[in-house]
Amino acid sequence: MIRLWNRKEVFVGFSIDKFNEVLDILNRNNIQYKYKIINRNHLKQQDIGTNWEDTKYSGVYYVYVHKKDYDNVRTLLGNSNII
Repeated sequence: MIRLWNRKEVFVGFSIDKFNEVLDILNRNNIQYKYKIINRNHLKQQDIGTNWEDTKYSGVYYVYVHKKDYDNVRTLLGNSNII
């Protein structure tokens, strides 16, 4: 089981496509993971204009794996040109 004290971050980014690609690789290799998505839109004040911002950067995506799987996952993701 992946807990806060035994996990390592293997991906952080703004791209939903890259995030989904990471999850697909982990699923194909039967590697357990946890993820977190932070929606930046709700963090902004309403009085600040955000019309110029690209919506593809509205979320921040994090993926974590167990420490014992970290080196293997970094190799898998490196071979896929994700990291």
